[in-house]
Amino acid sequence: MRIGLRLSTTCARERALNLDRESALTLCDLGVSYLQTQNILKAKALFERALDLEPENPRARECLQMAVRLMTLQHRLESEVRVA
Repeated sequence: MRIGLRLSTTCARERALNLDRESALTLCDLGVSYLQTQNILKAKALFERALDLEPENPRARECLQMAVRLMTLQHRLESEVRVA
């Protein structure tokens, strides 16, 4: 997916969230958009918010786990670059 399309998708999902701030589905969708633009911290926060609203939401749980794995990998790679 091209960057311009990703950004416009993210903007559309942000607008949807402004209409319904309590939608776990919209929070997850926006979180996925942030993952696609490599904004892992924002994505993680959105998945956590979705789980606060719906603690048993399997999609939010899986997406949060993915975001945490990506953060771990990112930190590991940054550490390896510093050592090299």
